[in-house]
Amino acid sequence: MDFAMRRLFGIFLLLVCLFCACEGPTGPVGPAGPAGPAGPAGTTGNTGPTGPTGPTGNTGPTGPTGPTGPTGPTGPAGERGEPGNSNVTAFTVTLRASQFEDNERMSLETAFFETSLVTSSVMTRGAVLAYTDFGTSGQAWTPLPYVLGTVSMTYIYGEDFVAVFIARPAGNSRVARIFDGDRVRFLVMTPAGAARLKDVDKEDYEAVMDALESY
Repeated sequence: MDFAMRRLFGIFLLLVCLFCACEGPTGPVGPAGPAGPAGPAGTTGNTGPTGPTGPTGNTGPTGPTGPTGPTGPTGPAGERGEPGNSNVTAFTVTLRASQFEDNERMSLETAFFETSLVTSSVMTRGAVLAYTDFGTSGQAWTPLPYVLGTVSMTYIYGEDFVAVFIARPAGNSRVARIFDGDRVRFLVMTPAGAARLKDVDKEDYEAVMDALESY
């Protein structure tokens, strides 16, 4: 390399050094670039402990009424009612052991029932019949007098009263408790009503009822 070339190269290096020594201050940070794509989801962490139960909420409004259900099956037929017309009147009493007075000497227990149905006309030409359901709730009626082993039940009547008698063997204790809750139905008939039953079996309650209700 000749002298002229070395001189030019030296001047070039000098200029480079001067340029580097004169570098200015660092410029401001440029704006952030766009966010990169989301990374893959991490593994699910352990379930935390159950928190305390919250307070009970207010009761909600009442819902609408549901549809009416189907009609149920027909119930069993009730007992036959008491007859009632101008010639016959019926009334029923329920026996309670406490109603009976005890006659120890005669081994007889008696319960009296007042009624204005038994008039002097009934006493002279009418009649009073009595039947007991013997604890069947009116499903069957048995005429009085009635015998149960060594115990019997019968009745009498007089003006303004009827009475039920229970007879027991001599020396036995009171037995009215056996009939506690049984019912006795009395049919009080005028002379015309009694005449209606002239040819009817009075021990057949249903036959008597049919005859009396056919007025």
